Amino acid sequence: MNILPSETFQLRTAKTAKAVTALLKANTAQPKPIRTAAVGTLFEGSLEGDRFRLRRVTRIRSSFLPQISGTIGRDGEGARLDVRLNLSPYLVGVGLVWFGLSLFLLAAGLLNLPGVRGELSAAQYFSAPAGMLALGVALFIIPFRLEARRIKALLRNLLEANPA
Repeated sequence: MNILPSETFQLRTAKTAKAVTALLKANTAQPKPIRTAAVGTLFEGSLEGDRFRLRRVTRIRSSFLPQISGTIGRDGEGARLDVRLNLSPYLVGVGLVWFGLSLFLLAAGLLNLPGVRGELSAAQYFSAPAGMLALGVALFIIPFRLEARRIKALLRNLLEANPA
């Protein structure tokens, strides 16, 4: 079971692999350390051979945007994209610490480890780790799922593709 979100999916299109690569390149800008406005492309990142690593361009830079990586391959007369959406490694580290601490506090309270709960009632103690878990879901999982849905639709429309 993954605590932090990631998603893998495939798209098939009637366009050739070469046409898909050209279309992605035409809609991808080079990443810039500081972006003051949207750059007029859908993505920023890189395409090398049949591999790509992209991020969707938005008005603001967000660490919570999924990283898009994958490969482009031939599929009969058309092309197939194997796509993976992940959180950035830095955000994965923060998320693991966040959820790990939340689960540790929850387990420590359940096991009633000496000195952990102190004079707090069970309801008072468990509200903190429960709140941390809820906030973690709100910060890490919900935005990822919403953005993943946008990215899938964007790629399907751009490449005139269907889910495999």
